[in-house]
Amino acid sequence: MQSAETLLDLANTTVDRTLSQYALIAAAHCCSAGIQQKIANLVSIPEARWIRLDAIDALADADSIDPWDCRASETCASAEVAANPCGASGSSRRRPCSRGKCP
Repeated sequence: MQSAETLLDLANTTVDRTLSQYALIAAAHCCSAGIQQKIANLVSIPEARWIRLDAIDALADADSIDPWDCRASETCASAEVAANPCGASGSSRRRPCSRGKCP
């Protein structure tokens, strides 16, 4: 697990984008669902950085994605709300549900 954290730290801190991409790909291929979740969480960081796109690419490149608890993922939660904002089908209003239940 420590090597996985080292790969993620390297990907997040290096100025060499190619090295960052390879570190993310290696982690996505070889590490646990928890590390894949951390890679997925990089997609929703607030800064506009290449690592957001590279994280998606790394997960797409992985042979398999281990299941994780999607409810704990900001990325999944955001996608779920965007896809179905409290069941308001056909509505263009996007609003988060409170505690997963619609008013």
